[in-house]
Amino acid sequence: MVITPLLALLAGIVAQIGLARALTARLKGWLAFFSGLAALVATLIMIPMIRADGSFDTTLFDWDQNVPVALHVDALSIVFMLLATGVGSAIVLYCVDYMAEEPGGVTRFYVLMLTFIAGMVLLVSSANMLIAYVSWEVIGLCSYFLVGFWYTQSAA
Repeated sequence: MVITPLLALLAGIVAQIGLARALTARLKGWLAFFSGLAALVATLIMIPMIRADGSFDTTLFDWDQNVPVALHVDALSIVFMLLATGVGSAIVLYCVDYMAEEPGGVTRFYVLMLTFIAGMVLLVSSANMLIAYVSWEVIGLCSYFLVGFWYTQSAA
């Protein structure tokens, strides 16, 4: 259940890449928005489980030397997951009209936005420093590429 918001965002990323040539810029925006919205709903669904149990951990797999790739979700994690998915979805919703007339790179923009949101969700639900570090680097890379999105325009 902990991984469901991440899976919703990952599904949106894969759909953006897979349907890049078939969708218009506006439809790509709506696809990204509904992926973020699905992650928000998946986070909301976890609230009753957190209220009942307090927290829960999920180990996805063991990495090198038995270092677990694990997620930990508690009440504070849920608050920040709601913040990341809620604000992220609101930003993507705003971008649907803003990016509708963009001539190119819309798929890249929405993939970066969904990856950024997934990095935030992963960061606040990380159970160890390895996952926190990796998710922090993902967030940093997405920020770098989003700031330089219009790299071909000299004014930007």
